[in-house]
Amino acid sequence: MKLFRMLSLCTLVTLGAAMPALAASFTLDATTPSVTVNYGPTAACTTCSTSVTYTLNAGVFTVAFQNTSTDGVAGQNILTGVGFNTTPDIDASGWSVSIGNWSVVGNGGGVGSFEIVPNSDQGINGGLDGGQAGSVSKTIGLTSLTVDASLVHIQALLGGGSIKLDPCTDCTPPPPPPVVPEPATLLLLGSGLLAAGRSRFLRKTT
Repeated sequence: MKLFRMLSLCTLVTLGAAMPALAASFTLDATTPSVTVNYGPTAACTTCSTSVTYTLNAGVFTVAFQNTSTDGVAGQNILTGVGFNTTPDIDASGWSVSIGNWSVVGNGGGVGSFEIVPNSDQGINGGLDGGQAGSVSKTIGLTSLTVDASLVHIQALLGGGSIKLDPCTDCTPPPPPPVVPEPATLLLLGSGLLAAGRSRFLRKTT
């Protein structure tokens, strides 16, 4: 019974280590100037996902986002908005936008009420399909900035509708990669089996 409990504990620890959880709130500063946050996939949409990298460098705050959805179908799972709140507060004016048909507003993009929302001006028509990316940036003159909460909006799901994705605390973890034995391990195993077989053969013949 004690052995079973120890094995169960080891299993839980291993699973916990294999499923990293990222807190919704994080701080950018000289020690951690850049943080990448993944959103999705979830059980509600197993092919929907977005990656957003928040960077504070020399007083410039940059938010780079990419639709990483894996549906592989043009016009499906379109990223149309990224919303976030910060401390200290930042307003929606004075941002540089790297992608056409996008702007930064105080709310919108289908993500709800956020201080900052980079979003598609033309909805799905101006949104980002799988693999497409964009960024926004603003000089804020700060050495430290906390992103308190964030959300992304993906539209044109299979069958219609849309979904809002939180940071990856709600993600469906990907399946673990298959364990492939190293060549040295296979050689050692093979040598051991040959030695065991030879020993058994010699015992039978003597």
